[in-house]
Amino acid sequence: MEGVSKGFRQKLKLVGVGFKGFVKDNILNLKIGYSHEVTYEIPTDIKISASKVKGTLLLISGLELYRVKQIAADIRKLRIPDSYKGKGIHIDGEILKLKKGKREGK
Repeated sequence: MEGVSKGFRQKLKLVGVGFKGFVKDNILNLKIGYSHEVTYEIPTDIKISASKVKGTLLLISGLELYRVKQIAADIRKLRIPDSYKGKGIHIDGEILKLKKGKREGK
């Protein structure tokens, strides 16, 4: 009942210098640190919107919880968060433990 009345939502954050995303003609275009833009075709039963200010926040919504989470996971796979700097695509509420870098001296 909740999916039909309210729908389900999942937020994704694009973390990194110059990382942004925008939606145009049912295609999600992502600038996520590669030399080219990454495109992702949005399924018809899912709606994705990007924040208009910076484009660093994506909102995925749909009627089925499984589909919304699966699409969020597929988009996250395009740039998994780095374990040292934390750059990448984060799912909202995800706790990311960063590793320490090299140490100088003893």
